[in-house]
Amino acid sequence: MQEGLLRPKKDPPWPYDDEEFDRRPLLEQSKRMWENYLARNDSLVTRVFCGQLRSRVECCVCKKESNCYDPFMDLSLPIPKGKGLKGQSQGQCTLQECLRDFAAEERLEGNDTYYCSKCKTHQCAVKRLHLFRLPPVLVVHLKRFSKSSYSRGKLNTVVNFPVSLLDLSDYMAAESPDRDSCQYMLYGISNHSGSTEGGHYIAHCKNYDDSSWYCFNDQRVTLVGSQPPIDASAYLLFYARLF
Repeated sequence: MQEGLLRPKKDPPWPYDDEEFDRRPLLEQSKRMWENYLARNDSLVTRVFCGQLRSRVECCVCKKESNCYDPFMDLSLPIPKGKGLKGQSQGQCTLQECLRDFAAEERLEGNDTYYCSKCKTHQCAVKRLHLFRLPPVLVVHLKRFSKSSYSRGKLNTVVNFPVSLLDLSDYMAAESPDRDSCQYMLYGISNHSGSTEGGHYIAHCKNYDDSSWYCFNDQRVTLVGSQPPIDASAYLLFYARLF
């Protein structure tokens, strides 16, 4: 759908090899990278679903900070380890715990050391993700499927997610232009039942005319009630921004 709705592509307005980039204000850095992305990827899908992440890396030796800005169509959140592994008793966590794991500081060391342009060598560093620009519709992807060289599995954790209010202020960059409008309300869920070998998808959506939730299962549509189910089948969460 994204490819079919793309507007005519334009040349990026800002150079990618800007030697002064790291010295520019963070809001200016974000703006330039956002405008460069839209020049090649502008569409209705982008305008509705796309946001921007800031990845900040700080050298542990000289403290030089560098920032990278990446677009996202969904927030792919890890489920805390050890909760709800297949074959074990069903665990529980909250969506806030998933967000905290997603935004937690990561130490880059050993084989993952960072090349510091100031030190002119690889150094240990600390990496942190922040939300910088938010979309009107936020899609949250719960990473239920795990894969290794030996096995594949599905996490059956019950993720307790907010329905009426999701507040992302704790995960926003301080310089973000969206800090004052980072609250969302749930309006849809994509559910997956089954395993890595096969399964079935259904959806739950809120009808704003009667404020009721409905289940969409192939050709069948059934009334659920005033609240959606919160169980281990939730896979994608759809939140509408509260302006």
